[in-house]
Amino acid sequence: TKGFTGAPQRPATGIYCLTVDPSTGIDPTTVAVVASVEFGNTTTVGFAEPRGFNEGDCAANQVAIRTFNSAGAASNVISFTVIVP
Repeated sequence: TKGFTGAPQRPATGIYCLTVDPSTGIDPTTVAVVASVEFGNTTTVGFAEPRGFNEGDCAANQVAIRTFNSAGAASNVISFTVIVP
């Protein structure tokens, strides 16, 4: 992992909060977050949805990613990759 600091937080099923390393100089008001399922490590069909910064369940300096199974239910078994340009 590059550009993040500390361990990801998981405040609820299917919600991941990743803290961006302040030394990257990323301005959360000017970037779009991209997330994709990492099929090599995922045991079921699903999808990852990037929610961006300051999205309710996560702190203002954290990127929120939500994961769902193929039925649309929140899931903790969907691996994903994330890019914050």
